[in-house]
Amino acid sequence: MKIGEIMNRAPVSVRMDQTFGEAFRVLVETGHKFLPVVDAEGVYHGNFDLKDVWGVLLPKAARLDRKSIENLAFVPSSLEKMKDKLADASGDLVEKYVTRSDAPPLAPESPVIQGILMLDECGETLAVVDANTHKLVGILSATDVLNALR
Repeated sequence: MKIGEIMNRAPVSVRMDQTFGEAFRVLVETGHKFLPVVDAEGVYHGNFDLKDVWGVLLPKAARLDRKSIENLAFVPSSLEKMKDKLADASGDLVEKYVTRSDAPPLAPESPVIQGILMLDECGETLAVVDANTHKLVGILSATDVLNALR
């Protein structure tokens, strides 16, 4: 069985020229943890995900060396302060936050077992990209695999 047979062919995505605020809103409204990022032609460039949101909220030092800062009680963390940080980032373009995950995008022609290996290593959702055009053609999630197996 191929990934293209079980993937979600209509993934929710965001464009490089959308704002952090728009992408954040999509995450919240859809309940997704991961959004593929494409350009105006649908070419896949990477991901926008919860780690990008956490990156806005957390102090940079806490993300650089997690062991050196075990207690963040000194960091202002009221909901209002966190909302202010999100508001400050809301106008930034998504392209500033796009990350290529450690996993290369999957191809629809790849076997499902390859997708399972990549899901095991890299997360619960992965982009599926046409090998020739580099356009996003779908996503493969753990749920897609589990549904195919029942």
